[in-house]
Amino acid sequence: MKKRYIIHVITPLIIGGGLYILFRDNNLKMFNWFSQMGIAGLVESLRFFTLGLKSHFPPWLYYSLPDALWTYSLTVFMILNFKRRLDYNSFFWISLGPFISIGMELSQAIGLLEGTFDITDLILCIIASILSLFHISSFRHNNFYKHEQKNYIIN
Repeated sequence: MKKRYIIHVITPLIIGGGLYILFRDNNLKMFNWFSQMGIAGLVESLRFFTLGLKSHFPPWLYYSLPDALWTYSLTVFMILNFKRRLDYNSFFWISLGPFISIGMELSQAIGLLEGTFDITDLILCIIASILSLFHISSFRHNNFYKHEQKNYIIN
């Protein structure tokens, strides 16, 4: 179980955070936080080493993918915490990531939230939501299949 958390929860957060730190504009609030924590020099050194890479990547990679990775990570985290069961008690928590990320984009589109609506953000968050659910469905299918095999062997 710990391996699934590392692969499907922690790793996407690290990748998404890394993309933000390395390639986003340094006028974001998090860069002020880095200064307050005393690690602004380290962050700037990392950004300097990757400066030439940004032009080789499509903008959606560092603008939209981090949000999708966050959505995927939170959704899988909730599903794993609810033992991969989707029921009345778990539905709210499992759908929290998709509702927040997709809801924020749609709210920006109609002017309820400040920010710039981006169709790529919306599409990638929808894809991340679906992938996390398919991934979990495959866990359930594999467990069911193993259970059926076990019963078959015992009989």
